[in-house]
Amino acid sequence: MPKVLAKYTAKLSLQEGLNVLSISRNHKVTLDEPKHLGGTDKGPSPIELLLAALGGCQIISLAFFAPKLGVNLKSVETVVEGYLDPRGFMGVSGVRPGFQRIRISTKIQAEGPSEKIKELVKLAEERCPVNDNIKNNTHIELAVET
Repeated sequence: MPKVLAKYTAKLSLQEGLNVLSISRNHKVTLDEPKHLGGTDKGPSPIELLLAALGGCQIISLAFFAPKLGVNLKSVETVVEGYLDPRGFMGVSGVRPGFQRIRISTKIQAEGPSEKIKELVKLAEERCPVNDNIKNNTHIELAVET
């Protein structure tokens, strides 16, 4: 059976300064940098959106798989923290520009057998596409027109 890939698209354009508009389907998101980094703070930074995407994907995965395992989710709250060395962005040799470490703290209130809740947490971590993209090398093609 041939694999069929679902395509997701984000179209982005520079607005002014460091402010960027992203459109996915009919949803708009403003990206920007904080004022102390030269932005206008009109929205979260791209690196903050990566953390939000990871946390959102974890929560969506929990909510999606819970009913399939007979778990009744009452609430889920997640805090995602990323730690990076800003010197990497500035080009300091030997310093990665990306996160050195990401920490996810999740509080789940659920009804169901404890073994099913543990299975749910494991399944959500394994199946979250954003988690997979961060943990594994995903091929990125860059095409630039001038």
